[in-house]
Amino acid sequence: MRNRIVWAVCLITLVAGSISCGSGNDNKTTLSDTEIAANLKKYGIKGKVKTIRQRVYWTSEKFGRIEKGKRQNMAAQDFLQVFNENGQLIEEIHYDAKDTEVSRKVNTYDKSLLAKEEYYNSGKLQSIIVYTYGGNLIKQKDIQDGNGKLKERYAYSYTDLQMIQDEDKYNAAEKLVQKIVHTYEGKLLTEQQYYTGGGTLFRRKTFSYDDNSQLISQVTYKYQNKAESFESRTTFGDYNSFGKYQVKTTYNEQDQVTEEVKYAYDMNENLVSQTVSKPLPEVAAAVPASADNVDESYNSENENSNNVAADEPESTESIYEREWEIGSGSVFEYGYDTVQNWTKKVTYKLEEKTGNRVRQLYFERVIEYR
Repeated sequence: MRNRIVWAVCLITLVAGSISCGSGNDNKTTLSDTEIAANLKKYGIKGKVKTIRQRVYWTSEKFGRIEKGKRQNMAAQDFLQVFNENGQLIEEIHYDAKDTEVSRKVNTYDKSLLAKEEYYNSGKLQSIIVYTYGGNLIKQKDIQDGNGKLKERYAYSYTDLQMIQDEDKYNAAEKLVQKIVHTYEGKLLTEQQYYTGGGTLFRRKTFSYDDNSQLISQVTYKYQNKAESFESRTTFGDYNSFGKYQVKTTYNEQDQVTEEVKYAYDMNENLVSQTVSKPLPEVAAAVPASADNVDESYNSENENSNNVAADEPESTESIYEREWEIGSGSVFEYGYDTVQNWTKKVTYKLEEKTGNRVRQLYFERVIEYR
């Protein structure tokens, strides 16, 4: 129970845009093993990782096995991440298919706190993010261009429980352009209100939980001429024994399901399969979301999250698959090393109407440990 509550609190802290989730490290230079593990967990990795080199390939099939084929040119997913001894990311370099550097991010820390992020493109400094703290909580974030000129500024205030309360966004002239106000019950985020710089409410999000403090619903409303209207809803259902949800469903303004994501995990709590399904438009219109045909039982990081089994057992099959044809979607399958970090991810596209899988990409991660 306690682990589930802690997990839910950290998840909602991320949803809220909070910068800290119980840091309490007193700005030490060398962190404990627990704190190091927490830092690495932000990137979905375990163990004392030194570097991660990820490359992307087209898939090929040989002797009935899926293997990596020709190198794919996908700089956003082709990178080297370097971590220091505290489990903090100090450098991330992105490459093209010929291993030529495309962009680079360099992080600088003041003891244990992130002080500055520098972003380079083709070797030239493009932007800088500078952080200012009050204790271990970020009070201000300045986004500057490569010459150090202010582009945007974010200022944060916190509740007595150190949860983010107000997030204020300023433009280059330091004029307030947006404010996000957060409301909590204890440490559980219950509402976010989005205002323009002039004080006009234009969006609102509400969050609901079950008796175990697990997120079960997120609803977004929009405002036009001060009138509130429903915009979208996401429900989270079927939590497993270690507190991770197995189904996430998104609804549109007509309260019709527009996307369903199903997650399957192994005995080590690793995500082994992730299936994204989108119904055909005409089917979605014919089968509206209602209390009669939708099971609204209930996310991840970080997310956060990541996955072997291709087909889930009948007991976890959703009502949507029984009543709908699959319109489109994708499947992600993962393989892990002995430390339980994923080293292989294969992606498939789901064909319209048939739902047959068409293999696409092969992600490979080479992880160096300390």
